[in-house]
Amino acid sequence: MPSERPGKGLGAYLPPIHDRRFWFTQGLVLVVSIAHAVVHIAVGGLPDVLVLILYTFPVIYAALEFGFRGSVATTALIVVLSLPFVIHDALSGVGSDFVGHLVELAILVVVAPVVGRVVESERAARRAHEVAEIRYRALFEASGVPALVLDEQGCIQEANPAAASLLQGELQGRHLSQVLGMAAADAILGGDPPQRLDVSSGLALRPIVSAAVGEAGERLAQVLFQDVTEETAGSRRTRAFALAVLVAQEDERRRIAQELHDEALQLVVELRRRVERVVRSSPPDCAGGEELLAARSLADAVIEELRTVAVRLRPPDLADLGLTASLERLVAEARRRGTPAEIEVEGREPALPPDFALSLYRVAQEALTNAEHHARAQHVGLRLDFSDSSAVLVVEDDGVGFVVGDAAASEANAHLGLLGMRERLQLVGGTLEITSAVGEGTTVAAAVRL
Repeated sequence: MPSERPGKGLGAYLPPIHDRRFWFTQGLVLVVSIAHAVVHIAVGGLPDVLVLILYTFPVIYAALEFGFRGSVATTALIVVLSLPFVIHDALSGVGSDFVGHLVELAILVVVAPVVGRVVESERAARRAHEVAEIRYRALFEASGVPALVLDEQGCIQEANPAAASLLQGELQGRHLSQVLGMAAADAILGGDPPQRLDVSSGLALRPIVSAAVGEAGERLAQVLFQDVTEETAGSRRTRAFALAVLVAQEDERRRIAQELHDEALQLVVELRRRVERVVRSSPPDCAGGEELLAARSLADAVIEELRTVAVRLRPPDLADLGLTASLERLVAEARRRGTPAEIEVEGREPALPPDFALSLYRVAQEALTNAEHHARAQHVGLRLDFSDSSAVLVVEDDGVGFVVGDAAASEANAHLGLLGMRERLQLVGGTLEITSAVGEGTTVAAAVRL
């Protein structure tokens, strides 16, 4: 499109001599000038204000139609036609008329270019807006991304073909809730769009909302729907894989615990029995008696350790007695190892799904281990809260604490196993929050919805 803006070539300043409307404007100026001359001869001239007003009309018209070049050309013609009156007044010695004509011409010479520039700028801005609107409209219509334009009440003002194809139907004029459902519409209009919308066609979409302004200045909202079907499918595959890994891990723990109990533990128990028989059959003062007693004590320690390891790998109380009893046993074992620990239970334990109970147990187990071995805690408290809709476990210690998220620090590395529990809880729809600071202890809160 050729530019008509000033300063873009000589054509921006040349009068539009090929346009009939320009000559019509000049004809009006000529008529006003002739009328002025006739009246001037007959009665001594028109009032300066009236002459200025009569000349202003064609100048404004020229500015509106042709911009800067039209207003300047018209003003130039007025100056030329007014020169005889100025010269006559100067020669006749009528000072007031002479000054009046000069003021009249000065006003036109100053105002006409300004009006022309303003009109031309407005026209250029309007033309740029129209071009932008055309481009936007073309992009809006041709885009393969579904897009809606909503008013403040949530009614659909516009929808591109991609949106009409995706949402199947006439969309314009309908409320967003009629298309996406009340919950999704409220979230989008409330400024908190959901991360994913599942539509009937099997697609997963992510709404992206941005503010817009209508032609009348009204506030609008533009909603783009990003296709995240593959991303969602990939996330589901990843979660399924992670869940399979956790299941395999628990199966492996169960197998190892079973082997420890059925094989290694039984062998050590048998070894202990034989040592006991030798101790009983030997005289009290026989050589090697103290070594036999030491071997018996060592066998007892190995038996206890194997039992502890087997229980930690797969707690038998979890399946038989429930989460509360398993955690009470875990706390009792910590006290036997010298760590002051206590548990508080509120509410009645419901029938938890096995995955939920195991996830909470693993969090408590990991938190207790960290409190004992890394945090050097003097006290550890467990609180288990049950309600109709959730189960919440909170583990607090008064240990040295650490900087949450500082994986480079040695203290944080000791807690990586606990941080891994976050993924386990997410797989069952739960959450894990860790609060800690150096010298202020650590609080671990895990929650699952029932």
